[in-house]
Amino acid sequence: MRRKFVMAVVVALSIGVIAQARQQAPRDDGYRSNHVPKTLPSSPDQSIKDDPVGRSEAMKEQYGGEFTPEFKAAEMEAANEQAAR
Repeated sequence: MRRKFVMAVVVALSIGVIAQARQQAPRDDGYRSNHVPKTLPSSPDQSIKDDPVGRSEAMKEQYGGEFTPEFKAAEMEAANEQAAR
């Protein structure tokens, strides 16, 4: 009886260690930005200022890295069409 209990504890702890190791594995599936915003709001009432570099870095993270020249050209064309309206 005691042996079964010890084995159950060992199995439970092993599962916990394996699950924790899987959660802490570093991501290698895409781009990770090192951008640090210049200013952060010091209070909840303070407004957040626009950060174009931060927006660009967030998009790179979302889409997995640098954008191709074709994508940039299509994005610029869409922006020009929008501005023309």
